[in-house]
Amino acid sequence: SRRQRQMCIRDRYQLSKNKKLVVIVMGSLGSTSMSEKLLELIPSFKSCSYEVLLVTGKNYYERYQKVDTPSNVKIVPYLENMLGVLKVTDLIVSRAGASTVAEITALGVPSILVPSPYVTHNHQYKNAKELESVGATKVITESEFSKSTLLPAIDSILNDEKEYQTSWKQLENR
Repeated sequence: SRRQRQMCIRDRYQLSKNKKLVVIVMGSLGSTSMSEKLLELIPSFKSCSYEVLLVTGKNYYERYQKVDTPSNVKIVPYLENMLGVLKVTDLIVSRAGASTVAEITALGVPSILVPSPYVTHNHQYKNAKELESVGATKVITESEFSKSTLLPAIDSILNDEKEYQTSWKQLENR
């Protein structure tokens, strides 16, 4: 059943069955610039009521082994079953590539998108702004990405039921 599959995924990554899940992923390989910012951010999640599954990318996983990680943060190098994980995700923080945007839109996963400034014709920014224009995501540029921008954005989506439902409905209508 769907519920059993969801529990299986949560068990696999040692995730709580009662807390909301925020997945943070900056691409399968990770991102040098975002990795530095995320390393600094990890301790900030300690007092949060939700869990974080941080996907580092295979190239950056080792860097995270030395960080004092709160118990509500799980760190993995890569997700074998990204689609399955997205089905149990309450919010994703991600880049805004075409495949990612298509997946989160199809599944109706609320998001905070951090477009890569290093792509041709700034297409990730355009993808993200298109979704933001209809209330389906929040956009944080890489230069603005920090504890002071990310944590309030996560809280506003997860804790404001009206905003969460609006985001979800806008995705559903895309």
